[in-house]
Amino acid sequence: MVENHDLCNIFGESSPIGKLYALGGKVLLIGVDYDKNTSLHLADVRAECPGKHTITESSAMFINGVRQWVSYETLYVDGEDFIKIGKAFEEAHPVKTVQIGNAIVRNMEQRELVDFAVSWIEKNRLQSKLQHHIHQNP
Repeated sequence: MVENHDLCNIFGESSPIGKLYALGGKVLLIGVDYDKNTSLHLADVRAECPGKHTITESSAMFINGVRQWVSYETLYVDGEDFIKIGKAFEEAHPVKTVQIGNAIVRNMEQRELVDFAVSWIEKNRLQSKLQHHIHQNP
């Protein structure tokens, strides 16, 4: 799952999250909301919407047995609308939920979620960003 993970495409098709999609994986959220749902970053990669851009990220990595700080260019993802996407997804698709202690546990098909999120992002993200900007700068 983690072999050949291209840092310049950290959430793309060859990433672990993209490979999980190809295998028909599931998402299990334990006590967290959709803003912690990494699968939605795959939808960010796939969606066509204005404002997509890259940034420089950095990570500590072992290269030839030596720990080094490595910088790489990759798609900028922020996830600020992931909770809205999750709420809309749950309105349109059944999500298995159970409460364990104080934690809500959600279980869903990753493909359904990612495919839904791509459509949601392409339809709503620009509109959502404009509304946010208007409220911040009346």
